[in-house]
Amino acid sequence: EVKVFFELNGQPRTIRVPNRKIAAETVARPKADPGNDAHIGAPMPGVVASVAVTVGQQVKEGDLLLTIEAMKMETGLHA
Repeated sequence: EVKVFFELNGQPRTIRVPNRKIAAETVARPKADPGNDAHIGAPMPGVVASVAVTVGQQVKEGDLLLTIEAMKMETGLHA
């Protein structure tokens, strides 16, 4: 982060902003491989809200696996 000093309405202000000169060191999350039938890609970015299956459970095509939530909208991911 970098400190930025400025004046707003006659008042001195200081804020911290990300330094864009430094490359981000975040690790990219792995994506679903379209060629792998065991991978299921999410239709949108979000967080897992609930999981409807357990490890080792047999599922059929169309069964609900989990729901993801993004901006208060929930979307189900099906087998």
